Amino acid sequence: MKLVTYNVNGLRPRISQHGSLRNLLSSLDADIICFQ
Repeated sequence: MKLVTYNVNGLRPRISQHGSLRNLLSSLDADIICFQ
């Protein structure tokens, strides 16, 4: 099981690297994703 957490303040640069939030989440291949 793969768990990923993100602080939303640091999420914008990661989204811009992948083009969209959907692409970012797909690339992580995580079972659970938490935002704080």
